[in-house]
Amino acid sequence: MHLKFILIMSMFWTQEFEDICIKAKNEKKEEKKLSLYRKAFAVYKGELLPEFATDYWVILESVRLKRLYDDVIDFLGKHYKNKEEYEELFELYDKANKIYPDNGWQIEMIDALILRKDYKTAYELYTIVCSLLSGRAGGSYS
Repeated sequence: MHLKFILIMSMFWTQEFEDICIKAKNEKKEEKKLSLYRKAFAVYKGELLPEFATDYWVILESVRLKRLYDDVIDFLGKHYKNKEEYEELFELYDKANKIYPDNGWQIEMIDALILRKDYKTAYELYTIVCSLLSGRAGGSYS
């Protein structure tokens, strides 16, 4: 693909995501705030320009967008947990984990599975995570 096209498309979704996050953060009405954060969650595409991940400006912008994304996840996670919407809670962390697998979302996924009383799947995920972690660290976590 043409570099200019890639940059323009990336900047389009990032600007939309940032605008929605700013509106959500400043919104006083809880339902409107929730709606905006859900929209931001849907708009977020993941790592900014992975093919240019070593460029200084891309690193800075990626970190800034990741912090906004973390705020989105934090708000929605607390909301779903408080409302006992455990399926949505799991789906939230599952998508976040697919975008940022090294961010530790797996523990939140396990928690959501336990809250929805899906103990078997929670244990299966736990053993997978322990296996992955022990492989990285050379130790045992289970």
